[in-house]
Amino acid sequence: MKRITLLSVIVIIISGFNCSKELATQSDPQPDSRLLFYNLDREIHTITNNQDQPEYIFNGAYPIWLDSKSQIGFHSPFNNDYYVYDIDKDDTVRTYDITKHGGFSNGRFSEYLNKFLFSFELDGQPSIILMDLSGNIETISLDYPIKNPVCSGVDDWIYFLNFIDGTGDVSRMKSDGSEIEHFTSSADFIYSNFSVSHDGNFIAVPKWNESYHSIAIIDTRTKQERSIDLTNLNLVGYTSFSKDNKYIYFTGGDNRDLYRINFDGSNLQQYTDSSSEYYYRPLSW
Repeated sequence: MKRITLLSVIVIIISGFNCSKELATQSDPQPDSRLLFYNLDREIHTITNNQDQPEYIFNGAYPIWLDSKSQIGFHSPFNNDYYVYDIDKDDTVRTYDITKHGGFSNGRFSEYLNKFLFSFELDGQPSIILMDLSGNIETISLDYPIKNPVCSGVDDWIYFLNFIDGTGDVSRMKSDGSEIEHFTSSADFIYSNFSVSHDGNFIAVPKWNESYHSIAIIDTRTKQERSIDLTNLNLVGYTSFSKDNKYIYFTGGDNRDLYRINFDGSNLQQYTDSSSEYYYRPLSW
């Protein structure tokens, strides 16, 4: 793997923020935190705290870590196939032909269930798809459009965005389709692609309207919500927790660069500084 030069500290003060914005460096507490993401050209990359440029892996979309942290699941950019690639072996270790099912999207992986999760719609019927490592399919049919099905690492709750009223709100249900609960319901804000913490205790979800951009942190035990105001950054999306809940990763700014902020909303840091790339869905576990 090519060695990348270390990044010197660059501090950029943003007017209107209560915290500093700086490019992440090797002095960070977790220097080997490894983010996985892709760009508008369907190129999958990783980056660590001590790299100043993303490292290209291969072409694909919606990449996810499997529990080994060396294997990546991703959608083919050319067809409906789904692949698992081992970075250390530099080889594709599993291929799933899902063409006969149509196009699954927004793939994620549940360590607890040991299954992939996808959103899916066929003949107007919205569904959540569960696929085990052998390629066996289970379908949970729903009465309203959904997207972004995600899981924690410790239980069988499936979280997703429901579009009952067309705006996107956060809900969850058990992996058998039972016990549906709703966490948000607001006509004033739009909620977009989000993540659940590994321990299942928190949701970090972008929350915005024309004049306000934030990350809403929702406690799944109490359903209490607090917001990290990022209006000056603009276009906040694709949140993800570090495994210890210390950090929240997300995309933001006009070029969808990668950022990290402490769980309490302090110490905003920028991972990439791009004038041409758009980055999507940074995942750290």
